[in-house]
Amino acid sequence: MASFAALNAAIDATPLIDNHCHNLLKPDHRDDAPLVSIASEAQGEALKDADTSLAYIRATKHLAQVLGCEQTWPAVESAIKAQRAKSSDAWTRRCLQGVETLLLDDGFGAVGKIQDYSWHDQFVRSKCKRIVRIETFASDLIESRLADRGPPSAQQTFEGFLQAFATGIRQAIKHPDIVGFKSIICYRGGLDIPRSEDVDREAAAEAYKSCCRLIQEGRDPFKRKVFLPIIHILLHHTASALRAKGTSHLKPIQFHTGLGDNDITLTKSSPSHLQAFIREYPEVPIVLLHSSWPWTREAAYLATMYPNVYADIGEVIPFLSRDGQVGVFRQMLELCPWSKMLLSTDGHGHPEMYLVANTQIRSALKTILGGYVRDDQIDEKQAIQLVQSIMFKNSNKLYQLGLDENLPLSATSAFSSVSFNGPDSSLAIIERLRALNCTAAGVYDASPDWSTLTPGPTPGHASVFCEFKESDGSDSALCPRTVLRKTVDRAAADGLTFIMGFELEFVVMERNPDRTSPQKFIPLPNDGHAWGMARVLADVGREGSFSNAIDDILDTLTEAGILIEQFHPESAPGQYEIVLPPLPPMEACDNLLAMRQIVEAVTARHGYRMTLHPKPFAMAPGSASHVHMSISSAGGDDPAVYEAFYAGTLKHYPALIAFTYSNPTSYERMVDSCWAGGRWVTWGTQNKESPLRKCDDSHWELKTLDGLANPYLAIAAVLAAGARGVADREPMVCRDSQGDPARMSEAVRKALGITTMFPKDLKAAIAALEKDEELAAWLGKECVQRYIDIKNGEMGILDPMTAEERRQWVLERY
Repeated sequence: MASFAALNAAIDATPLIDNHCHNLLKPDHRDDAPLVSIASEAQGEALKDADTSLAYIRATKHLAQVLGCEQTWPAVESAIKAQRAKSSDAWTRRCLQGVETLLLDDGFGAVGKIQDYSWHDQFVRSKCKRIVRIETFASDLIESRLADRGPPSAQQTFEGFLQAFATGIRQAIKHPDIVGFKSIICYRGGLDIPRSEDVDREAAAEAYKSCCRLIQEGRDPFKRKVFLPIIHILLHHTASALRAKGTSHLKPIQFHTGLGDNDITLTKSSPSHLQAFIREYPEVPIVLLHSSWPWTREAAYLATMYPNVYADIGEVIPFLSRDGQVGVFRQMLELCPWSKMLLSTDGHGHPEMYLVANTQIRSALKTILGGYVRDDQIDEKQAIQLVQSIMFKNSNKLYQLGLDENLPLSATSAFSSVSFNGPDSSLAIIERLRALNCTAAGVYDASPDWSTLTPGPTPGHASVFCEFKESDGSDSALCPRTVLRKTVDRAAADGLTFIMGFELEFVVMERNPDRTSPQKFIPLPNDGHAWGMARVLADVGREGSFSNAIDDILDTLTEAGILIEQFHPESAPGQYEIVLPPLPPMEACDNLLAMRQIVEAVTARHGYRMTLHPKPFAMAPGSASHVHMSISSAGGDDPAVYEAFYAGTLKHYPALIAFTYSNPTSYERMVDSCWAGGRWVTWGTQNKESPLRKCDDSHWELKTLDGLANPYLAIAAVLAAGARGVADREPMVCRDSQGDPARMSEAVRKALGITTMFPKDLKAAIAALEKDEELAAWLGKECVQRYIDIKNGEMGILDPMTAEERRQWVLERY
């Protein structure tokens, strides 16, 4: 039997231009729409029977497979709630995986309750665009005019309104972020729009009086049939403006057709009623939304026979069963050229609808196109062309988005969706990982956290973070990510939550062209590289300049959804720093590691080496991975809370340093009077010579952390010590240090409570960790002991080396 590997890979890899969807709800308004609405168009009392529909059952299954929970709706809701609490942005990004861009009708949902259209940019590859809903635009315009002008005579008001409406539409046509218009007249009386000469203008002008009154009362007037003449005029005004001379290009008008809420008149929802309008404006593109179901064949006919008509397949996914969805594709393709077909999710309110719809679109395409190829109706190459056209190219052309059409064909594309059927399912992936990890001495299962799936670090690949599990599915005591997760959970149970953001410093070096030299990497030419200096960009475009890689790094980070706050040169030769925004602890660590991988990969592609070596040059500043921390839970900025937290950190700092400075070379950076945190255990407000720098209230910076540390273990240790400090109401022994402890007299240090120095090297730090039984108990004795064993093994390798041999060894590996 044919495998259709190339076709299935293309279906998985092709990003979706979602040509019709709606804005997501703001967190405070998520409960305004029940989650079950993502699987049913029914409303109110009718929703109670949704759980016996095939569409509901299928949506439950797909969500449960992604979430790794039981296939019941309560379990799905609970798992979604947990994902949102963990990181709402990460979960939303997972739900929109596989989407290139969203064309958002933001007239669906009250202002203030939905996110702005541009807010969605962070979750998709390309900038989102607007579809202006004509009825909402008109209602808002009337409301603003009433507020500004008061009520003159009805005729004057109506004519003035029409002039203002025409002006507004012309402005919208010119707006680069508005790519089309939409009407829901199907809901307001039906699609039988009279020709422009037959519109009843007198009835419209008379109805305008009542329209104004209802708007002043806060009600939607366009829900009543009496106001249909007004909508008819508005549609003709819009179409006339679109075809007017001087328009740079014609933006489409989308029409809701077919399937909809129960206030629709189903018999008047057939797109066949639009024929007169279509004929009157042959230049204006018309998009028939929602598959026109159950009038799909009528939509196929119109899209085939009229050059300006396009048929959208949407809303039936996910609201119909699998067979129903495949049937819609079949009916459309019976007659309609695929160059006239578009795809949409009609996603709205909840991001999970995008996930389900996107998944089911790809599943339906595999079913129907595999059958067509098997039956020799089309060949596999033509099927791939069909997929790329209806998922991406047709919308890109129609809405003039200008996106790159060099589409991936590999299922490992950064935009491929996880398939939930057959060998590409998440469960199957886990089984393959199990097989790879099997040994004669035992096994750990790698359990992917799919919410962390991120494009990169190189084109055509993606990364996902995992936690190791025992073979029976229980947590492994030796998994650093699990240790951090449990530490955060324990702190949360005690009422403490945190946000943190890392600063990543790294050095870029050239590869030595002399392969016989023991120096594999050499510094970049000294061209005055210094902190914050723009001269590092002076030679952009020069062949062989690292400056050319900077834009590539930024673009790749953006494509991966990794936001940064700063990217600037640091003081050592070839040294740079990237500052990441604040996130919850787990997400912050994941973000840091994903960014490291991307920076390393892009730098290597340009022929350079990025190193995290803490002190690559003896006479230049070293590199760290400072972390800024804040207690984000209520009361976190109370000194009684945050001082106890950092007092706990300071108390266990000599042992903590074994996690934060985890390599013998780390201690080469631990020097006094170099703004590196120094060798004394203390803190100070805005004092860069103290290892803990107080920035503002509970916002402090931990400076003694470098890029060689395992961030999960290091942060877990810091949070465990701090949380215990809060629980024990640990007193702050050290006073605010406003100078360099190394330059203070012993008496001054003693008066400030500065009495303890950090261990001088990793061996001493490990000894301090072995003595700190409390810290070991909080993190897990088995984990801490294994960490100590590994570090002793590493020191056994590194200690016999000369300083230069050790330097080269670290440069090659970190």
